[in-house]
Amino acid sequence: MATKRFKRYIFTILSIFLVLVLLGSDYSLRKLNEVERRSDQGFYLGLFVMDFLEFRNEILSILKNQPNPASRFQVTLSESDIKSFVNTYKKSLKQGFISDGEKDRRNGEATWDGDSAKIKIAVHGTSLTPLKSSYGAFRNLLPWERTSLLAPSRGGWSFRLKMPNNGLYKRKRRINLITPFDDWTIGSTVLNHIAHGYGVISPDSEFKSLTVNGYDVGIYLLQEAIDKVMLERVYQITHYAVVKPSDDWDTLDPRHSSLYIRKPETYEFSGSSEQAEKQAFEAFIKLQTAIDRDDSKTRDSLLDIESFAKVSAIEKIYGTNHSTAGDNIKYLYDASLGNFLATFRAEGRPQLLHGTYRDLLEVKKYQENPVLSHLEKDPTFLRIRNRILSEVVNDIETLQRVFLEKSDSLQSIESSSFTKDYIQYKSSNDLSVIVSNAQQIRQFLDYRKAYVTAVGNERLEIVLDSYSPLWARSCVTDSKENLIRLEPSYGDYPVRINDIPWSQGCADSLKLIDRNGEAVDDKHIYRKKRGITAIPEINQENREDYITFDEKNSSWEIGPGELRITNSISFPLGHTVTISPGTALNIDGGQSLLIRGDLIAKGTEEKPIVFTNSGQNNYGTIAVLGRRDKPSRVVLHHVEVKGGSEATLDAVYFSAQMSLHYAAVEIDQSSFSNSSSDDGLNIKNSDVFIGRSRFFNNAGDQIDLDFCHGEVVDSKFFVNSRSLASISTDGLDLSGSNIKIARNLFDGFSDKGISIGEVSKAWISENMIENSSIGIAVKDGSKATLAENKFQGNHYDVSEYVKKNFFGKPQLNTVQ
Repeated sequence: MATKRFKRYIFTILSIFLVLVLLGSDYSLRKLNEVERRSDQGFYLGLFVMDFLEFRNEILSILKNQPNPASRFQVTLSESDIKSFVNTYKKSLKQGFISDGEKDRRNGEATWDGDSAKIKIAVHGTSLTPLKSSYGAFRNLLPWERTSLLAPSRGGWSFRLKMPNNGLYKRKRRINLITPFDDWTIGSTVLNHIAHGYGVISPDSEFKSLTVNGYDVGIYLLQEAIDKVMLERVYQITHYAVVKPSDDWDTLDPRHSSLYIRKPETYEFSGSSEQAEKQAFEAFIKLQTAIDRDDSKTRDSLLDIESFAKVSAIEKIYGTNHSTAGDNIKYLYDASLGNFLATFRAEGRPQLLHGTYRDLLEVKKYQENPVLSHLEKDPTFLRIRNRILSEVVNDIETLQRVFLEKSDSLQSIESSSFTKDYIQYKSSNDLSVIVSNAQQIRQFLDYRKAYVTAVGNERLEIVLDSYSPLWARSCVTDSKENLIRLEPSYGDYPVRINDIPWSQGCADSLKLIDRNGEAVDDKHIYRKKRGITAIPEINQENREDYITFDEKNSSWEIGPGELRITNSISFPLGHTVTISPGTALNIDGGQSLLIRGDLIAKGTEEKPIVFTNSGQNNYGTIAVLGRRDKPSRVVLHHVEVKGGSEATLDAVYFSAQMSLHYAAVEIDQSSFSNSSSDDGLNIKNSDVFIGRSRFFNNAGDQIDLDFCHGEVVDSKFFVNSRSLASISTDGLDLSGSNIKIARNLFDGFSDKGISIGEVSKAWISENMIENSSIGIAVKDGSKATLAENKFQGNHYDVSEYVKKNFFGKPQLNTVQ
């Protein structure tokens, strides 16, 4: 009986191939693709189809025109390079995966669109499945042929390339060339494109016909790797760390997962500096502790919630959590803002969502992502996620349009390889899956909401607008956890209200979970040695007598008088700090002030406000940290700031003696001097007005404005200190900013009076710039307009150049 069944199976396969050979229709291939998706042995069916497509391509190739080499991405390798890569794959075939330790970096050459560059090139990836797939079904039956097939000509190799600074590929420095036999499809590139368009840190990609030493090896996916160049060019992030579990398979971890997924100590940290990595590690332990304790307030302060919500939404369209599970987890820590951003990279074809619209939309899960899993049980987060989901799925036409554009771009590539047809085959059902998921999500969004109202300290009222029940986790008076079932309203009027007891002090622990959710148990915290940057938060009990608190307005008032700050102070989130005229704050060496709300310091000419060091050692920083969605307000009138440095506070780096992040800033008749840090004043991501002020004798830049809008007028910038003669100093430094600079004096700078960089825009008029190495420097994609400025005694009055190639050339206009 088994023999007859086997014969029928072989007969069926041969019959299908016969039909394909005779018809070769897209319809037939799409139906086979459906079978492959649903079958446990679908992988082998895909290999047979690949053999057929290769065979058909060989037959039809005599009718095709030769591809145009100018349209390709070409890589040239030496014989020794190829031998090295062959040895890598030989060793990897024995151990079952490609180890990072086996990936030699070689020197090669790349050519594209008439450009060429010397490159560093290595094998990319961990799985050997793409290599084995490139053999096809029949060759996989002949394992003794594998050694002879270990060559780039089969198209089974993937590469990672590092471009030189003077030979970037479309302003990209690190790129991956991914074999067509890997899991990617047109659908996965569409999802990455959508994520990229929503501002998620995600690689957009393009299809390239790759040649190695002149041999056409197939259509490859070219993706930019997440690196310093990409982050600064696209996302304006310069001080960062990448956080991820080990993605090498020579550990105890099962493949594509991590045994220690909840242990920050086992994660890898790499970034722009060792300091950024330390900050990220400190913040990541704090984040995992908050998750373990169900502390949503601390958790949310450490996360860019919007980015995680976008990834959670796109994952539903994707139908799988493969991009954010196990060894694919990757977070980015923005060390200038102090929070983590989610990243996304779809690797394989989209999957159909499980369940119906009456159930939670279940994606195909690998290993859970601890952060996303915790967030997705939080009603506030789900409302944000569902809002983004609604935006995506309510515009199915855009999803279809992007898919067709990607498909057309694939078809437009000339290649003698059969891989174009193979990619189309793999992708033949992607659009229908994406549209099906979007429709199912739309149905889901139509009915499911929850409303929670706290009533005093004893009970909560919850209205559940849903077809399915949910559960609330509560802590009760005996400190034992239990789950409380919440019944849905089902559209009843008046609505059904779930009135549940809630012990005092437990309201912040509320979490709504579905029927598959589990209570989060507290975990033991295993710590590495690390730098501690947390500073004590002021309260009524520990405040000094000269600091008063207005509980009604959540505000603090300091002064007046000559006062001494002996220990660092952090003011509560959202509280206003007001400093009285005539206040002199003498701050001990290394101590700092952190304000996470508004700062109002309005001195007068007779009674200025002074920040200075109390002894020989400089203090740390006066820092104001706002939020993207709620910038702080900073007003400084008749304020003197001097004798400070820099500091890392609560895992956020502040580079100047006064550092203002995410704020609306107004500075008038004030001075900033004698700092020992990179900047006398640093302002990031803010709206700025600076007028009638002085900036002098700071060790680095007098002012550094990063990603700001506003104006700097009627002020003086100068260096006359002999101790700073050997230090490279700028007057006013712009990065990614749009600033009007008018009627200022710049004098005595060893580097630049005014530096306009990193795609800034500046109107520069009626300034006097003298005795500096360069008066005005315009660089790196910036645009500057000069009008009626005066120059005297500079080595160069105006200079324009490219320092960072990925930004492009600057533009300089002069108005007479």
